[in-house]
Amino acid sequence: MLASSGNGALLPSKKACERCTSDKKKCDGHRPCKRCVVKRWTDQCVYVRSKKRGPPSKRALDEDLAKEKRKRQDDGQVDNGAENAVVPDPHLDEELAHEIAAIYHGILHLHNPVLEIGALSSIRAMEKCDEIAYRAAMGAAASLYACLSGPSKAKKEKALAYFCHTAQELGREIVQLQQRIDDEEHLVAGRDGLRAAQLNLVRYQLAVGMLNFGLLKFELGWRRLGNAIRLLQFLQLHTKRHTDAQQTPGSSLILSPGSGAGPSTIPSAAVARQQQEYSRLFWQAYILDQITSVTLQRPPILRAAECDAPFPETDSVEEHKLWLTDLTRDLVNLKHQASLDGVKCHLNTSMRCWASLMTIHEKLHHYHLQPLQSAAASDNQSELPADHTTSSELARHLARAGQALQKWKDGLPAPVAWQSPLLLPWDTVLPLLSSNTSPQGAPPPPPPPDARTNGAWSEGTAGSAQEDDLTPYFEAAIARHYGVSPQILTVRVWYCACMILFYRTHARFLMDGLSSTTGHCTFARLPFAFVQRAAMELCAILTSFDDVFSIRLSPVIQTHAIFQAAVIHAMAFSAWQREALSPVPVHPVLTRSSVEHSQMLLRRCKTWLDSMGLQSRRVPARHSLILSKLDSTFGSRDDDRLARLPIDDSSIDDEYPKRDTEGQGRASTLPSFSDDETPSSRALHSTSSLQDPSGQHAPQGSALDQQWQEWFRSLKPSDTTEYPTLQVAPQAPSVADFNPPPLAGGQAPRENETTLTPAALFDSAWSQLPYSSNDFDEWMSFLERMPR
Repeated sequence: MLASSGNGALLPSKKACERCTSDKKKCDGHRPCKRCVVKRWTDQCVYVRSKKRGPPSKRALDEDLAKEKRKRQDDGQVDNGAENAVVPDPHLDEELAHEIAAIYHGILHLHNPVLEIGALSSIRAMEKCDEIAYRAAMGAAASLYACLSGPSKAKKEKALAYFCHTAQELGREIVQLQQRIDDEEHLVAGRDGLRAAQLNLVRYQLAVGMLNFGLLKFELGWRRLGNAIRLLQFLQLHTKRHTDAQQTPGSSLILSPGSGAGPSTIPSAAVARQQQEYSRLFWQAYILDQITSVTLQRPPILRAAECDAPFPETDSVEEHKLWLTDLTRDLVNLKHQASLDGVKCHLNTSMRCWASLMTIHEKLHHYHLQPLQSAAASDNQSELPADHTTSSELARHLARAGQALQKWKDGLPAPVAWQSPLLLPWDTVLPLLSSNTSPQGAPPPPPPPDARTNGAWSEGTAGSAQEDDLTPYFEAAIARHYGVSPQILTVRVWYCACMILFYRTHARFLMDGLSSTTGHCTFARLPFAFVQRAAMELCAILTSFDDVFSIRLSPVIQTHAIFQAAVIHAMAFSAWQREALSPVPVHPVLTRSSVEHSQMLLRRCKTWLDSMGLQSRRVPARHSLILSKLDSTFGSRDDDRLARLPIDDSSIDDEYPKRDTEGQGRASTLPSFSDDETPSSRALHSTSSLQDPSGQHAPQGSALDQQWQEWFRSLKPSDTTEYPTLQVAPQAPSVADFNPPPLAGGQAPRENETTLTPAALFDSAWSQLPYSSNDFDEWMSFLERMPR
């Protein structure tokens, strides 16, 4: 027990702190001790409560050994493959440790800066200063090292063994550390030594959580992350109150009146630096919370509306460090090293942008999961449940979210900002969103004047209905992402993911706007090219990452974004082969070139997910299996199984129409692309060699049309409107997008109604797809029922 003086201050301990004990140095027993204050090790000045007890009995020892044996057996049965090859406490030689340290310095620390190593000349020095932090950093980097193609097989196996062993051992040590802190909490609650230990525990839990994600143990990593966030909230790092109390010059975050050191021991500059570390720690936890929640389809713990912690400042030392050094040069392909000369890390700038982007993503994800009230019940607002939102309200929320994304993109600082020739301007979409909130029957707003200039969206931007070849635009988009540090590319990837989520959320209430009594839709349909180009831009960023760097990121950072882009590409290919979208004034439609790119990028997304599953074949393998099913459903390398458009009822008797060898059929084929295509050889097949289909729409009432409507009804509740009679209001902005050209041999729609085509049904129904592959059975059931 620790005694206290008459004024309540703790008397010096008779036992040395953990740091002085490990260094075998004299300790004065204060909290923190004088030596730790001078060395700036206050976060490691912890006093562990000693437990006076004798050696365990033979019976207790046997029980402990039996428990440990059973635990190790259980651990060995959880995973297969590489994890079963773990050897006891593998050792990293100097050469291998240097190569792994380069990955942490150049990649991981910029994406997940929870372990502070800025003041250390080498990560090896951390081993003497903080062993847990060193092992966590090296273990996480070792998981990425095992995915490299350059190192020998023996090196990769040793790195993977070190990674698996470290993840398992640190998991146990974190539990023990938590128990030790809990034992001491009732003695020194509120003291700075305990606070420093708790902050260290937060860092360790976040780092070990990333190790679990690297092992593809997403559930365990999610729980580790949750524990760290709860402790962050307990320490009030999510509020300004934590920082406002420390703004007095000369004050300290660590020292206390009874610590034996004066208030001016640590200067205000050190306090400001520590504030930056705490701010960065909190916002990194927020980013990981948002990514894991959307990946696992779990509600996030942190919400931006409840957090007012300041963003990290952009004048830190690490902000202006050069990224390309002798340590990180081996991570860059030789031909791109010149483009990275002089490029700075911009750690805090990218984190500020990423954190602010994820606050918008949080709202979009909330709207996407928000239960929608049907249009029939929306007339009586007083009877709406508190947890439901009407389509009109969601439209207004989405309009504000779209404006926030536009403002975020336009306000990016120079190191992060970019202009892509693929992305469509927000000015072409936001007017449609504002029309959703206008009174029913109001005409849609006129398009922006520059949208009609030369049939293109803007100068140097792909989007013209006459421009059919996207290859130069895709190549230019890849080149726009050269010459920046890797975490900036990740921020751009998640911006594209936000655009995809924005479109998917908007599609949710498209069919909800159909009244069950009139069958009229009052909401504008956003152009599909908006989200297709966002998915292509996302793949262009990842292709640029592959071109420049010789390493892949952790699965938790990119898996969800890649999967969403792949679903968009699959939908584009399906919409083309089932029912070509009708040309619409101003808004571009699917072109043959864009569909070819989507076909190629769908398989490239599958390759990326396969490369992330080297450690364990679980979550990425499940994503990859879904993409394989999408690929086989929507097309394959064989021309016989590529896009066919049935022109009569007899053409759908087979699962896929037989190839017309006599030239009498009207089915079209699209070229295929090999999976081993290198990033440097992305020249696509010329569109001039493609045969133009003579028929673009299936006859109204065909068997294919009936299949699609039966399939769509199977996704809706049993009391849903009969969709064969679906109509949309002629004054709605979506009419032009839904309206097909006159049908050969069939009746044209009546003047005041437009029958939804199979493509329109698919465009609305696909929004009901599971947002992740978490519910694998639902995905497989959906794909099996899909008409072909």
